[in-house]
Amino acid sequence: MTELLPLFPLATVMFPGMPLPLRVFEERYRRMLDDRHLSDPAFGIVLLRSGRDTGRPATRDLHRVGTAVRIMSRRLRPDGQSDLVVKGTRRFSIETVNWELGYGLATVKWHEDQPGDPTALGFAMRRALATFDRYVETVTAVTGRDFQGVRMSDDPVVASWDLAARLPLHTWERQRLLERDTAAERFADLAYIVRREQRLLAVSGVLGVALNHPGHTFTLN
Repeated sequence: MTELLPLFPLATVMFPGMPLPLRVFEERYRRMLDDRHLSDPAFGIVLLRSGRDTGRPATRDLHRVGTAVRIMSRRLRPDGQSDLVVKGTRRFSIETVNWELGYGLATVKWHEDQPGDPTALGFAMRRALATFDRYVETVTAVTGRDFQGVRMSDDPVVASWDLAARLPLHTWERQRLLERDTAAERFADLAYIVRREQRLLAVSGVLGVALNHPGHTFTLN
């Protein structure tokens, strides 16, 4: 089924189930919020290919797969800007975009998250999570900070997004993970990425970022 969904293009990738703080200041997106702040989903976050919103991006300037979000909290500032915390819900693919409202109103097709082949999923998930445990131990030893409380869901779909959100990924890697059809495919990618970060940390002591979910800084529109 298809549905109309406003778009919020950003230079970041949103994962299902993950929180993200946003500050909304542009007039067109403030109007979007006025129209959609009580809707669920409120809008969809999509990655800009150019890295920044130039005012009226063409559809080709947007990655086709994004994530719908619901608004968890909204604080309206005296100057009319809004501080939001949103949470990713369902993935979607853009089919068409209408820009007549000043912001993109897209016809989207929803993606259903699937575990994937059970054998491939079990192997990739065990390998990725075991390597991540070793990575957490190394991070704890290098930084002196205790990350031993990190626990993953037993649901493989949820765990795949949770692990992806805790790793220091390039933006293109985040988008590739978002576009994977199944948790088995994501865990296969994540197993490689975690091994890479583990080797980098063990050899050089260089730590990227993440381990905790985003939530302490605002992304500006």
